Amino acid sequence: MRWVPFAIFSYLFIVLQCSLNRILVIDGLPMGPFGPDLVVILALFVALYVGELIEGMIAGWILGMMMDLTTSGFDGRLGMMSIFFALCVWMIHGAREALFRERALPQMLIAGVFVIITHGLWVTFQSIFSFGLISWGVYGTMVIQVLMTALYTALLTPLVVVALRPVTRWIMDLPSTTGRPSRVWR
Repeated sequence: MRWVPFAIFSYLFIVLQCSLNRILVIDGLPMGPFGPDLVVILALFVALYVGELIEGMIAGWILGMMMDLTTSGFDGRLGMMSIFFALCVWMIHGAREALFRERALPQMLIAGVFVIITHGLWVTFQSIFSFGLISWGVYGTMVIQVLMTALYTALLTPLVVVALRPVTRWIMDLPSTTGRPSRVWR
């Protein structure tokens, strides 16, 4: 993993996620607003193409921590998304040999499951630790928002992955196809 380009792309994705929120979020439906999770798509991309598992998990942890900082701030629940992201990257990395990572449908399915796991667990923990302030109806609405976010993210995943493919060698430490050793930034 080339950490400097990864940090730049992570920052760009967080900025895109926060700034495009008003454009991409669908509002006005009974379940409330929902939008795509672009950071999940970057974490999925890293999990599918990173060489070493530990580097992928660290990258997932970093992306999850960035999500924690943009969503929950410092209210005592910092770190939950980072753990969930690292675990999802671990699961995807372990199963990527059985997947067709270049195809759109597996990418969409994995992205949807990634969002359901990470956001679903986050919503569940937020509800549990609210100590009765969130009713079952509100929790059900939040779960529906998670499912709609998963669907929206899954639909955008192939487009973003295709856009990221040209920069794969900048972010990942892949072997060179020309027979020369690849240049490593560490």
